Amino acid sequence: ETNFWCLDRMCNAVLCALVAVTGGCAVIDAWCGVLLGVVACVVYELSSHMMVRFRLDDPVDGFAVHGCGGALGILWIGLFAKPSHLATMGYSTCCPGLFMGGGFDLLGVQLVGLLYVIAITVVAGLLVFLPLSLTGRLKVSLLDELAGLDVAKHGGSAYPEWDKSV
Repeated sequence: ETNFWCLDRMCNAVLCALVAVTGGCAVIDAWCGVLLGVVACVVYELSSHMMVRFRLDDPVDGFAVHGCGGALGILWIGLFAKPSHLATMGYSTCCPGLFMGGGFDLLGVQLVGLLYVIAITVVAGLLVFLPLSLTGRLKVSLLDELAGLDVAKHGGSAYPEWDKSV
């Protein structure tokens, strides 16, 4: 384990926090948004490490940033949506979040919505990527993968300053 700050991981953690807060920014208090940002950074780190641990290929951490950050943001609304903010947004009949005195109603709606998004994403992903995988069009050759796609497909290194062969 190294002991240094990694700029790309820090940027991804901040991006995860921004993704998480976007959906509920109009219905949660500012302190809730700050708390959500902190929690989102932790969720990003945990989900990114789990992706590596389970050997799931996601070199830019798209799932950890957008999938996990978005899911957290969806559920956060069900926990912290404030009644006065909901009324301002025109949702006067909507129940507030669980921790704002509203019970489990809004959280349940958010959970159903999250499950719907997950189901649609899985089905769409399978429809697109399963045929590509079965026909061998999804994976490059091992030689191209080892050389790097920037070299194999585009004829040059995307990061020449890291190229040790020069």
